[in-house]
Amino acid sequence: EDAELLRRFQSGEEQAFYVIFERRHKEIYTHCYRMCNRDGEKANDAFQDTFMKVFTRKDLFMDAANGRAWLYRIATNTCLNSLRYDRRHPTEGLEDTVTSVDPRFQPDFGTEQNSLREALEHAVASLPEELRQPFILRELDELSYEEVAEQLGITIAAARQRIYRAKILLREELEDLVQ
Repeated sequence: EDAELLRRFQSGEEQAFYVIFERRHKEIYTHCYRMCNRDGEKANDAFQDTFMKVFTRKDLFMDAANGRAWLYRIATNTCLNSLRYDRRHPTEGLEDTVTSVDPRFQPDFGTEQNSLREALEHAVASLPEELRQPFILRELDELSYEEVAEQLGITIAAARQRIYRAKILLREELEDLVQ
């Protein structure tokens, strides 16, 4: 379990950090990519910052039950801080030419799949932040409702409601494509 590896890392066993990194680096990067609105450069920065924080702030880990949720919390907060910084310090927009590296979004066949993937990614990225976060954590990162609620500091009922509202908005946005 991740929590056990984090405890071993806290007690000085550096190899445990590398095991955690190898186990979780792909899903944490994918989470950062989604949280950063499909901006690969911003996702890379957030991803690196996340694991630097895990490495340098290992003593802050106290949750004996769920090390994975702790990693997600750090990644989520890092991404949100980056997005807040961008809102306060706007730059001239560059055209988004980054494509997804998430294998779940990679088309297995044809251009139709590619356009559906792009439409879905765009629709998820355009969700309001308060709905996008729980939706990504639950539906794409596959955390439980309880883990989503814990991660975001909200009740389980609020997590369920936000995910439901996100699904309604996505359904409306993508309605023309899936009929």
